[in-house]
This record gives sequence, C-alpha cells and structure tokens, in this order.
Amino acid sequence: MKTNQIVVMLLGLLLCFNQSNAQQFVIEIKPGPGQNKDAYLNTVNDTAQSTVQSNIASTWTYYGEPGIGRSFIQFALPQIPENASNLTASLNLYHDYSSFHLGHSGDNEGKIERIIESWSLNTLNWQNQPDVSSNNVVYLPTSGASDQNYTGINLTELVLDCYNQSEDSIGLRLSLVTEELYRSLVFASGDHPDENIRPSLIISYDTCIQLVETFSYEKSGLQCQFYYDDNNVSDIVWDFGNGYGSFVQNPYYVFPEEGTYLVCMHASNSCDTVTICQEITVCNIPIADFDYVIEGSNVLFTNLTEPEGDSYYWEFGNDYFSIVTNPEFEYENIGTYEVCLTSYNTCGESTTYCELITISELLSKIRNNEIESYKIFPNPASDIISIEPLEEVAYRAEVYNSSGILVDSFDTEIGILTVSISNYTSGYYIVKLVSDKGMIIKKFLKS
Repeated sequence: MKTNQIVVMLLGLLLCFNQSNAQQFVIEIKPGPGQNKDAYLNTVNDTAQSTVQSNIASTWTYYGEPGIGRSFIQFALPQIPENASNLTASLNLYHDYSSFHLGHSGDNEGKIERIIESWSLNTLNWQNQPDVSSNNVVYLPTSGASDQNYTGINLTELVLDCYNQSEDSIGLRLSLVTEELYRSLVFASGDHPDENIRPSLIISYDTCIQLVETFSYEKSGLQCQFYYDDNNVSDIVWDFGNGYGSFVQNPYYVFPEEGTYLVCMHASNSCDTVTICQEITVCNIPIADFDYVIEGSNVLFTNLTEPEGDSYYWEFGNDYFSIVTNPEFEYENIGTYEVCLTSYNTCGESTTYCELITISELLSKIRNNEIESYKIFPNPASDIISIEPLEEVAYRAEVYNSSGILVDSFDTEIGILTVSISNYTSGYYIVKLVSDKGMIIKKFLKS
C-alpha cells in the first residue's frame, strides 16, 4: 500500500433542488492501489504491513503467539465551500472474502477513532502509533455474520472535527473495543483487487443558491416597471419610498408626483436574504407643442409645451437650431421647412413635435423701406405694454394674436400709448403701426 502521494478519486453527483434553493453535492472518495493510504500492524509483527489487501482489527494468535491487530486508513478530503451546510459523511467497509484471516469472529465490537497527528506508511510500528482523539468515537456493533458488510457508518462528527481543525485529510484507526483473544473484524483495503469492496468515504453537503443582488427598472414619466431577475426567490417585498409597496416580483407602479424616491426590495429564499435599495428620480413628461407667426421670411415661435420642460431644442429644417424657449428665426430662402421642437425634462426624457411651415416671400420686418421708428416695452410683458414713437408722429395701432385675429385697435395717437394686456392669453402678438410715413410691424410676448 505504499505510495509517494495521496490521490483522491472523486465521484461527484450534483443534485439541484429548486424548491429548497440549494444544490446538493455528493462526493465518493474511494482510492485504489497507488492512491490509498492504509496499513495494518500487530504486536507480533510490530512493523506496519502496508501491502496487504485487508484492514483488520483483531486479537488473535500469530504463529501461536497472541497479538493485537489494528488498521489505519487515511482519506484526502475535498475542499468544502464556505457556504456549505448540512454536511454529512459516511464510511463503507466491506468484508474481505479472500483474506488469509478468518472472517468476522467473536464478540467483535469495533471502534473508529480519528488520528490527530501525521503518520507514515514507511515508519509506522506498534511503538510509534499516531495519537487518536477520544472525541466523537464511532462504534461498530458486533457482527451478525462472518461476512457482514458495514455500510453507511456515520462519520459526520469525525469529519466535521477534521474540517474545523483546518486539516485537509482524515486518518482513521480501526480497532476492537475489547482487545481479548479470538475476536476479529476483517475488511478489504484500498489495495484489494476487487474494486467493488474497497473502503469508501461519502461526503454530502448543500450549498445555498445566492440571490442576485441587484434589480433593474424602466421608467417613463411617473410610470416605473421594476424587474428582479432571479427565479430562486421565494418571498419578495418592494417599498417604493412613499408608504406604498408590492409583493409582486416584477411590479409596475405609477408614482403620484415627480421627485426622488428611495426604492428598496427585500428578497429571500430558504437559505439567503438580500436587501437592495436604489434612488429613483421620476419626472413628468413634457409634451412638446408650439405655434408660430410668419412675417415674410421672419417667423416668431411660441413654445406651448405642457407641462413645461427643463430644456428645449429647436430645429428649423435648414440645419439651423436654437435652445431658446421662444425663438425668432429669419429664413433666407423661400420654401417649405419642417420645424421640430424637442422638449426635455430633468430626467432626460423628451417628446418631439414637428410642423411644416412655408415661407412664400422674403420681406423685411420693416415695411415700405421705413427705418425702425417705434419701440415696445417691456417685452416680454404680463400686465401692460408701452408703445413709444421715436419721433413725433401721429399713428394708429392694431394688435393681432398669433392666428392673425385683431384683438385690439387704437385711434390715432401722438406720443406714448399704454395698453393693458392683462386679459390677453400668453403668446406672441403682432402690433401694426400705421402713420403717414408708412406701416411698421412690431411684436411682443405676453408672458
């Protein structure tokens, strides 16, 4: 049974139980010749016999001389993950039907003890046997037949003792409880030619299926669809950060108002629990819309987005753009242009509204070659506007809304004209000023 290194045969069987959210591993360690480490020694021969095919515990006569026999077995243990649970270990010992020794005999109650110090096949003898622990000794009942197999021997506590003391192998000493004449237990060793009866250690354990530690979501305005992509969850509780929640794994929720909410999800299964929180900001979606007034080649745009956006982006259909809320743009060529307004909220969400406008003539804002001779202030205005001619001239004023409908008119005036606009709706207005010198078009914004 001599070998320079210990090789472990692992016959692994992986069983998955979704209902318990755990994976069970079953590993059989059954070393054969050249891989095993087991030995037999007795008081007569003194030196360990490491090449025999039997593991024997006995008190017998050897060539007429009484002697006590014991066997030593060592298995290399597999590494166990930190999250392992429910570890069990069992040992199978099979009667050696081909042994030179008689089979099981006498009042042969046996015991298995854990070896607690290193030992070598080459130097083992009766005088230097390794120490064994008196903790968790496993007892083998008296045999009921001379060829009885001892299977499923519970070594769980012995193996746990070994792992808890950070060892990577387990040594077992097999001996009789009462070492008096004519008692024996005879089992096959790892060198037995029949691999079916070699000793085997079976270790099983569960590993918890860890839950995913993140959730995702898709939002649109105040609406939010949450996702937790883990089929191993058993129980789940959502807290939307405003006193409302859900027990659904992938809930859909509409927040009552825009703002930032701390959304938390608590998930658990039979062996794991996670709590995940994320700050989520939701915003009302601004619905882009606009109106406009065309003055020749000049266009006055009125932003009608509701609710108001955080920022705006205008495209005038000719590679020009603006980020002004209510822009004014003058086209250089006659034609039809697609004007688009994109309105953004603080969450980065947006809507876009487009409309075709047609420029049919290229007219200056100043008609009949008149120079700019009036000013309107304040502009924008909310309550009143003042119209002031820059020279002393008699003039008549007419106010039109963005649809071209006359909303106010004033007889000929000289000097500053003050107009109440408190009843006007918000938007752009056109003021037509007529004097004996010609007509001037002005505009103002009612805020």
